[in-house]
Amino acid sequence: MKQFKDINNILILLATITAFVMAGTFLYTDYLYKKPLPDNNSEMNALLADSGRNIIPASFDLNKTTINLRSSSGRLRFLDVNLHLVPFNNEYYGHLERKSDIIYDLLIQIAGQYSPSDLNSLTGKMIFEEKFKTTLNKKLGNNIIKEIYFSKFVIQ
Repeated sequence: MKQFKDINNILILLATITAFVMAGTFLYTDYLYKKPLPDNNSEMNALLADSGRNIIPASFDLNKTTINLRSSSGRLRFLDVNLHLVPFNNEYYGHLERKSDIIYDLLIQIAGQYSPSDLNSLTGKMIFEEKFKTTLNKKLGNNIIKEIYFSKFVIQ
């Protein structure tokens, strides 16, 4: 029985010490320690230095392209599309200009596989965009294209 009393006393003592340490830490951080206010000049310099590193890459714009779509009816259906390709870095812009013929060819090839009803739905457009982006990145050799934006997407 005496052994349990000693263990209980030790546990009570440890719990009391822990409570005093926690209360002391709380009182120190709440009442005694005052966090220094930020310096405007140093914050402005840090912001300017950070903004210089985060340059948004320019988009590579493709001209208006008209693509014949697969149609089950006798009526001719086509897609008018303007694309803007956003590369991961500005360094890839020249590479995209040199490979623009491959980009147009791939766009016509992939869009020609879809029917107008496929591309009229939101999911169809998302599938088309993802397929075009992944196929284009494979064709160009590595991940160059980050995003694809459509400024015009008309099915007639």
